[in-house]
This record gives sequence, structure tokens and C-alpha cells, in this order.
Amino acid sequence: MLTIVARLTVNPSTVDRFVEALGPLAAATRAEAGCQLYEFSQSNDDPCVFVAYEKWTDQAALDLHMATPHLQGLIADFGSEFAAAPVVEPFTTIA
Repeated sequence: MLTIVARLTVNPSTVDRFVEALGPLAAATRAEAGCQLYEFSQSNDDPCVFVAYEKWTDQAALDLHMATPHLQGLIADFGSEFAAAPVVEPFTTIA
């Protein structure tokens, strides 16, 4: 099992539009083969900061996800709206 933790920071003017885009992205992603968990959380201290928490059966499933139109569309729509480069950390489940 592969776990991904990603920290995303968007510009303040983008927060509401980004939140709206996450619902359809999450629904489409949860329907993908190999997706075990896919959720976003928003910081209580800074509404511009989001964390994605994902669980995938393996790297191949994650690779397929990275190429999906719904994820690529989000990247295209918001790529210039990130206030900082996304930080993506992969973890392997051990217990």
C-alpha cells in the first residue's frame, strides 16, 4: 500500500474556487481502480493551505491517477494559483 501526503497552498483569491473544484476531483478519483482513500483537509490556521491524504494499492495505480483528465485538469486550472510549490511525500504502509 502506498500513502501520499501532499501539502498545497493556493493564493487567497483562489481558495473558494479551489474548494469547489476539489469535490468533483475527489469523487472521480475515489472511483479509480486502486484508490483506497482520497481526501482533502483545509488548515484551521490558514485557509489557503490544504493537505491531500491518499492511499493507493500500488505505484502503478498512482501513476494512472496522475495521468487522469480530472487531475490534469485541476493542475492546468490552478497551476499558476499555487502560492508555493506543492510538497508531495510518498510513504509505504508497513503495519
